[in-house]
Amino acid sequence: MNRSLLFLSALLATSCGGSTDAGGQDGSTPQAFALTVTGGFGSGAYAAGATVHVFADLDPASEVLLRWEGDTATLASSAEWHSTVVMPARDVDLVAVKRERPVVLTESTFAGATATAKRVRSFIPPNPRGLILFLHGTGGSANGILRTEQQAFVLAAAERGYAILATEAEEVQAGDLNNDGKVRWNASLSPGNTDFANLDALIADLRQRPEIGTELPIFVMGMSNGGSMTLSLGTVAAVPELATAFGHLRFSAAASYCASGRTGAASRTTTPTAWYLCRNDTNPNVGSQGNSDAEAHSAALVARGVETGVRYHEASPLYDERFTRAGLDANTSTAIVAELEAAGFVGANRFLTAPPSDVTAAYVANPAAFPRIGALSGAERLRVSTQIAVVYADHSFFSDLSQRTLDWFDVHNR
Repeated sequence: MNRSLLFLSALLATSCGGSTDAGGQDGSTPQAFALTVTGGFGSGAYAAGATVHVFADLDPASEVLLRWEGDTATLASSAEWHSTVVMPARDVDLVAVKRERPVVLTESTFAGATATAKRVRSFIPPNPRGLILFLHGTGGSANGILRTEQQAFVLAAAERGYAILATEAEEVQAGDLNNDGKVRWNASLSPGNTDFANLDALIADLRQRPEIGTELPIFVMGMSNGGSMTLSLGTVAAVPELATAFGHLRFSAAASYCASGRTGAASRTTTPTAWYLCRNDTNPNVGSQGNSDAEAHSAALVARGVETGVRYHEASPLYDERFTRAGLDANTSTAIVAELEAAGFVGANRFLTAPPSDVTAAYVANPAAFPRIGALSGAERLRVSTQIAVVYADHSFFSDLSQRTLDWFDVHNR
């Protein structure tokens, strides 16, 4: 959403819940109805027809949402931790039902096709229904799976019965091999692709494990450069010279986050592929053009009869407790929201009024204006900045569509 639209929505908003005034046609104040969210955020008084964001109060490192209960017919999704309600002309009660679901990701290494040891983070239960291979973005590593939003996805996947494994590109340990100034996956459709060879060897080893075996469905998903790699990996089986070279790179479905992927891959893949995009992506390698490219790639798959889909992660209001999700206490979270509001970054409807890069620039230029943010550790500031990006729907992994991603895998779990 551009700034002018954000300003317009701010003028129309009626409360910090992020709802939009349905309006009284005679200019009168519309009747308000109560929304009560137990075990979450979004409670307030709203006009009929208002769209309100609701959030379950979860520790993303240890808790999962089992379901929403109450007036669930009003919810856009009764499964996601973050959903929306279009207010009817009556009061609404919602209850977030959650439970403890901690998951320990074991750490190991593998060499694959080279002598360089790459890290692996994995959770493999005794009888998984499938294995999800998770790929990091540029500059990332296998440890990226431990970040807040990724952890939330891992817990949701484990609750569904999936095994999950994160590993890393050859360049993460070997350095910038092609001298392009970036450390990332090689998504080129080449029989000499070292990352393809490494992943092929890794999956071959996994297939020897009794929990995985030779028949368990394997899915692939990735963020940013990892998303581009996801599309390329799904193409291997459709390219004879690649299919011969990498016989274990066969995936039941793919999910690309915040990346369109390569046109050559999109024009040839036969793997069911879904794209999960950030509506306000500002990454110079993605942005609105990349989102449009992803939609075009999906349309090309439709034309060839390959199952596909595109979903957008939309911006959401910044509620006071948002940064408890980043491991901060409620008072600190509220104070940080107040700092952002005082600096003009939070509109009347509680949506952010500028991209995260502007918030970072303002902090760097005048840290004294953000004392609570300045008092955080570097790791805490990184987690806060990630939440700001997710709220704005900028280029960042998000767990808001986790259940729908898992639904996509479930449908192709055959």
